Amino acid sequence: MNPELPSVLLMAPTGVAALNINGTTVNTALAIPRECGNNVPAMSDQRRTQMRLSLAELKLIIIDEISMVSNMGLLHIHQRLKEIFVTPNSELFAGISVLVFGDFFQLPPIRSAKTFSNYKNDAFNLYHPWHVFKMAELTQMMRQKDDIAFTQLLNRVRTASHTDDDIRYIQSRKITPNALHIFAESAPVDEYNIDRLEKIQSPQLYILEASDQFPPHVRKQDIERVLSKGRSETGGLDTKILIKENARVMLTTNVDISDRLINGQLGTLESKHIRANPKVQEEYERLRETSSLEPHITTDLCNKETVSICLLNIRSLKKHCLHLSSDQILSKCDVLALTETQLLTSVQNDDINSILKDFSLHKQDQNSDKFLSLAVCYKDAIRLSDTEYFSSINGLRFLLNNSGGNPLSCLLLYRKHGGNIQQFIACLDYIITSLDIDVIFGDFNIDYFNEKNISLLKLLAESLNYVQLVSKPTFVSSGSLLDHVYVKQSISNKMEANVVSVYYSDHEAVKITVRF
Repeated sequence: MNPELPSVLLMAPTGVAALNINGTTVNTALAIPRECGNNVPAMSDQRRTQMRLSLAELKLIIIDEISMVSNMGLLHIHQRLKEIFVTPNSELFAGISVLVFGDFFQLPPIRSAKTFSNYKNDAFNLYHPWHVFKMAELTQMMRQKDDIAFTQLLNRVRTASHTDDDIRYIQSRKITPNALHIFAESAPVDEYNIDRLEKIQSPQLYILEASDQFPPHVRKQDIERVLSKGRSETGGLDTKILIKENARVMLTTNVDISDRLINGQLGTLESKHIRANPKVQEEYERLRETSSLEPHITTDLCNKETVSICLLNIRSLKKHCLHLSSDQILSKCDVLALTETQLLTSVQNDDINSILKDFSLHKQDQNSDKFLSLAVCYKDAIRLSDTEYFSSINGLRFLLNNSGGNPLSCLLLYRKHGGNIQQFIACLDYIITSLDIDVIFGDFNIDYFNEKNISLLKLLAESLNYVQLVSKPTFVSSGSLLDHVYVKQSISNKMEANVVSVYYSDHEAVKITVRF
């Protein structure tokens, strides 16, 4: 048992309710999108593995405000847990105990069916998650336990058995002008807000207009149709907001639960006054006068005799080029060798060049099967030449030269899963023996840890005096080593390969350092 992993998960359907129990929302805790129909979308292999590891000690789930969880929401919780822990559908909630709290007489789900309602799909009703729950009814009201008369009144209101005297009693209470007002429709909300703004003494009225962004392929008429929708169809978002200093504001969506910026949180807009802590200023002055640090510059980072090459199955270069440019390790490499770029010759991808502006790009796009596409990105200090494509192995041969004039012959390849291994190895054997190649690397889709599948490839490498450098798994979900790096035995002492984790692909990257 790992004491650092949670054994109990506290969840609630809204940010406010989650904050009250020091938990998180159901959507955040289990990575469930807000709108996902009958079936929750599957996670990536990498994300599923991460969640399985982080929830490995989970024994109990506690959900507060169950009345606001819809019947589909409860089903989605079961589906996600089943996916994470790989359990049969008949094992509800993956065999994890679930404890829920709430009152069905209170707030129902928003625009959704109640927790206990039947599904429109009769197949789901055969194993309705709610039907396995049993109830323990709590009879004592803790908040008003010292006011018996008020407690009894609240219980009557709760079950709609209240009397006229109860209503008169509630209406007899004085409501302060600054009390939060709740309306059933948007129009009186706007009227009340404008009235309150006019009564604030601040002279300046600010109009905050929404800054909307749309994907480039969206048509103008579709944009106009979306912008014309009311607040109820835009997640509570307005096209513009009127605001003044000293006005009270409420967040209507969860911004950051951990920072208490949640749906329903209230605050007052105040003028910002920026100041610097004088004690910090004094300490900086003291440090400048009494302490100095001599800069130490290492020349290894600029060594012209060293080249760094990173191999990665990118799973769509167009989708992840921004991630790639922001990656603190890969963006600093001299060469990026990418497989499964998913680019087609018929599609323009100029935006990739602008995002990866620190690299020149050589693409081996495909006409029809985008998963076979390859790419090599290289920096100004590197010269790439003598490129040649071999369709029999889906391999790209190229020659690299660094600024020191040191050549390195490379073969980047991607073998599609399910292809004939013997035929692939025979073609690879012919190409390698015909050419002088220093490094052979790529996604072979052959698990190096599986002796049965790898035996022929190992035999070929040994017969041609190549050494495989990668020793750790590169495909996270299965723990297999699919991305290989073979180098000539004669230069293997000048090269090393390390597995580098990336968050935007289900493959790990392999960083190869070459010392000439």
